[in-house]
Amino acid sequence: MGSDFIHETKTSSRACILREAQRLFLSKGYEATTVQDIMEACRIAKGTFYHHFSHKLAILEELTEGLVEESIQIYRNLAADSNLSALEKLVAVFQKNIAIKPEMVELSVTILRTLFSEENLRWRYRITKTFLSRVLDFLTQIIQQGRNEGILKCSSASEVALIIAELSQNMKERISQILIDPDQVPEPSRVIRRLIAAYSDAMEKILGSEPGLLSLEKSASIQAMLKAIEHYFKHKEEMHDRNP
Repeated sequence: MGSDFIHETKTSSRACILREAQRLFLSKGYEATTVQDIMEACRIAKGTFYHHFSHKLAILEELTEGLVEESIQIYRNLAADSNLSALEKLVAVFQKNIAIKPEMVELSVTILRTLFSEENLRWRYRITKTFLSRVLDFLTQIIQQGRNEGILKCSSASEVALIIAELSQNMKERISQILIDPDQVPEPSRVIRRLIAAYSDAMEKILGSEPGLLSLEKSASIQAMLKAIEHYFKHKEEMHDRNP
């Protein structure tokens, strides 16, 4: 029983460090958060902290891996699903890249504002870099399936996967920037709609598919997201008018 208790204590201490570090990174920023902040939040001694992590960057790396793994698991499952066509998988992939659950728009903007702050540039870079390196194999498998099924005419699955992954990331970042600061463009809701339509069209051309095969902007999940975003912007304008 004694050894079990020690193991449980070590596990709970490590979990607390990760949990409180993530909370502090989101509230204060990675650069502004110190090891001392994390130790005080968990009420642990310096020796306990350094038993689990050699430095703050090690926490960042583990948190990044955890966040990326949640997304990668979706790609892994899609690539392995023999019941889905390549088109169904691609639509699911692209929707995953840009979709936000309607009920999560406001919370997502809060999180995005934190991740896009100067204090968290390093964290956001690591998330992006880790995600892109991990997603390519699964995306390549799906594109190759599409070539085998005859619906995609691209020349190289692996090279196209790299282009699509980077373009998708740029698209996601652009939408995120508009959500964070809608005043930077006129009619931000319409701009996001046009961006998604252009993104869908670009994907079809890169993949060598028939025009209109993806039409992401017409899918139910994207339409629901766009409606929620429009409502969010409208609510924000109303609040600004009440409190100029």
